[in-house]
Amino acid sequence: MVRLNLRTEAAPTVAVAVVARDGHVLLVRRRARPPGWAFPGGWIETGETSARAAVRETHEETGLSVTAGECIGQRSHPVSGRRIAYVACEVVPGTDITPRVAAPAEIDGVVWAPIGNLNTYVHDVYAPVRRHLEAGPDARRLDRADLAQDVELGLRLVREGKPTDPVGDALQSRLSGYITTLAVPSEDYGRELSGRHGEVVRDTVLYARKIAEHSGENTEATLLRLARLTETLATYIIAGRRTR
Repeated sequence: MVRLNLRTEAAPTVAVAVVARDGHVLLVRRRARPPGWAFPGGWIETGETSARAAVRETHEETGLSVTAGECIGQRSHPVSGRRIAYVACEVVPGTDITPRVAAPAEIDGVVWAPIGNLNTYVHDVYAPVRRHLEAGPDARRLDRADLAQDVELGLRLVREGKPTDPVGDALQSRLSGYITTLAVPSEDYGRELSGRHGEVVRDTVLYARKIAEHSGENTEATLLRLARLTETLATYIIAGRRTR
């Protein structure tokens, strides 16, 4: 069994919503000194998760109804030092997509800004947030159908005793790619998570190859374990959970 040995990080006190739609991202202009554009967000209330806080703050500031997805990452703000959680959000289908200044005491503007022009609005964009936005909606979603096809191909190769051919090597690379793509909760944490779970994928596939060389072993069960590992990782990251 591979132990994750993940670092313990301070709980976030601020939640930020990263709401993307059709090549644009939702921004608000805060009445700070100096004023400036920022992602919607605010303090996490007692007993509230960062995801719920991001949804609530977005509605309170812009009037939009959104749903929360994965936690893109966490960091300590370079100026304030506050621990911030960045949450990927989407507008609820069928609801109004026109934002408004819903909290005039706090903000005096709201806009769908082109992702390509984000730097003209917000300086020092957190790197994982930038990568998340630039990846586009297709890359931001886990394609479970493709994952299922890759696992099915792996099962067939092992049954045929050919898991070490070029197709098998490409399969291993793709499965490892799922791990890397999913590992985005934070830059440092994601890098460690990718390495840890990438090792699980590699070791499991290598184990399947060894089993394929010996008759009587259940090779199908081995790759099914790999499928469960990858699915578990996907659920784990998308839900923004941590193993303590």
